Amino acid sequence: MYDEEKFYDEELADKVQEILDLCVKKEIPVLMSFFLAEERNGKDNVWCSSLIDSKNKAPILQRAFRVLRGGYNIVPKSIGFTIKNNN
Repeated sequence: MYDEEKFYDEELADKVQEILDLCVKKEIPVLMSFFLAEERNGKDNVWCSSLIDSKNKAPILQRAFRVLRGGYNIVPKSIGFTIKNNN
């Protein structure tokens, strides 16, 4: 069984937040997505995805984000997102 949710929470989350904060500060569009755990005991897959594009510089990232969220006829059972807006 694949499950790296605890590792993400303990080792990566703060680092990812640092990267996202820097991207906001420098207005760098970014899309990150982590697959953390597979479906188990009736629980859905666990994802953590983030999109930053406050100045609408990278519409391709927004389209990719929609795909991750289940758009374009690709429907995951569940996804978790962090969306930061510099406004």
